[in-house]
Amino acid sequence: MHANHEQTNPSSRQAAYFVADTWAFSFRTRHRQIFLRVCVMTQRAFSCFVDDAPIYRVQTFIWLNCLKLQQGIAPSSIFVHTTDSGSPFRDWLSSEKVNIVELDAFDRRNRHCNKLQQLATFVRGAHDPVVFMDCDTAWVGKGAMPVGHAVSARIVDFANPPESILVEIFAASGLGRPDWRPVSFPRGADRELTDVNNCNGGLYICAGEFLKELAPRWRFWARWCLDHGQLFQSFLMHADQVSFALAMRELHAKVFPLPLAWNYPTHVASADLPNIDPQVLHYHREMTNDACLKTIGVSLVDDAIRELNKNLAGVEKTTIAEICQLQ
Repeated sequence: MHANHEQTNPSSRQAAYFVADTWAFSFRTRHRQIFLRVCVMTQRAFSCFVDDAPIYRVQTFIWLNCLKLQQGIAPSSIFVHTTDSGSPFRDWLSSEKVNIVELDAFDRRNRHCNKLQQLATFVRGAHDPVVFMDCDTAWVGKGAMPVGHAVSARIVDFANPPESILVEIFAASGLGRPDWRPVSFPRGADRELTDVNNCNGGLYICAGEFLKELAPRWRFWARWCLDHGQLFQSFLMHADQVSFALAMRELHAKVFPLPLAWNYPTHVASADLPNIDPQVLHYHREMTNDACLKTIGVSLVDDAIRELNKNLAGVEKTTIAEICQLQ
């Protein structure tokens, strides 16, 4: 038996939620040659982790509706990971027909590492790519999501931790020195550079096959970072991102660097932000009490925010306070 494996990439964003793996088999029977072609569809996945607090539920409301309304993502391709086993929010997720994965926190010492709990859902490679997004992000752009790389992500906004601390962390890990790159928003001495793989955790686009290698090492280095928290001084909250960088170094891999538009931080001072069309907004807590994003005084970005808010206005939000258990 002979197998020939070909992989094709979709050309249209709207039609790009599956990629085809085509396997061709040929074998000879007593009377004839038989040729069999089997096509296996591998579905994209969009995933987030929701911590147990009202603000994260509201952010997930925005994240999920943005995927559905502005990008046309099917609920079957959306995965929400949560520690919530029963609440109005959990019931709402069920009504949206998305995939709900209930799990425990990764480690009580650092809630930012909870996002690593998503990795186990996808290590079998049934989805490709897997798009890990923080729930305070919104995919608003019309550009095709960049795929075809082991991992795509954007360098961190700021040098957190600072260069001198990151050197100590890498030295203690036994993985050498950081591979320095400029951060998105340098802040002077000791705050201008970071490792090439120290990326903002709001968006990771991961190839399904590479995730099998990355997941166990990322989890290992996250535990290592938390066990060596003294190395981080006051920057341990960034252990999830630094552990990703360490795992990538160990695997001799580098991220495909995304431009700012693909993880656009609206919480940064507007004077520091370029006037470009954003693809993914990363707004942190910059939203109103009625689940809309705040404009920032940058025209093209504000246009995208207003379009999103207009779409969200069409969603039934009369029960959002109950769904998200707002005080």
